[in-house]
Amino acid sequence: MITRRDAVRMLSAASAGTWFAATQIGLNFSVVPHASASKHDSTPPFAPGDPKSPERVALIEAFKTRSEGLQDKFEARTHRGDWVMPYRLFRPATTRRVPLVIYLHGSGGLGDDNLKQLTLGNRFGTRVWLLPENQRRFPCYVVAPQTDRDGSDTIFRSSRRWSSPDSETGID
Repeated sequence: MITRRDAVRMLSAASAGTWFAATQIGLNFSVVPHASASKHDSTPPFAPGDPKSPERVALIEAFKTRSEGLQDKFEARTHRGDWVMPYRLFRPATTRRVPLVIYLHGSGGLGDDNLKQLTLGNRFGTRVWLLPENQRRFPCYVVAPQTDRDGSDTIFRSSRRWSSPDSETGID
């Protein structure tokens, strides 16, 4: 049985969209470490071919198709502090205590529309957690904040104000 920690390590080690899409078209990217890998290395191999090869493009397109509509499961919310920060929240269908995944967008997600942090290149990191098989095995909350400020420490400065538990969600 794979642990949640191993699953998170695996998902963050490779392009999640590529990894999951590969499993959908029959490529065997086992979640069990290969015999030749070190004892603690459970990173799945990359998809074969060049980054723009037909094989990889097919994997990406398969993930896009499979994950279409999952962005609608995120609630649009707003955090008000020194400035207004829009964010999206996904709540799993469980009453247990489960982890919180914070997805920080790249420069393509900059803005204040509370949408771009879920689209374009950000779709892979936000939607992979919402796939039904992942929610069954690894249920979790997902938060995707959005900033319009170009600076890598912007979200971290704001997140210090989020340090108290949210009584509504139970996230702390």
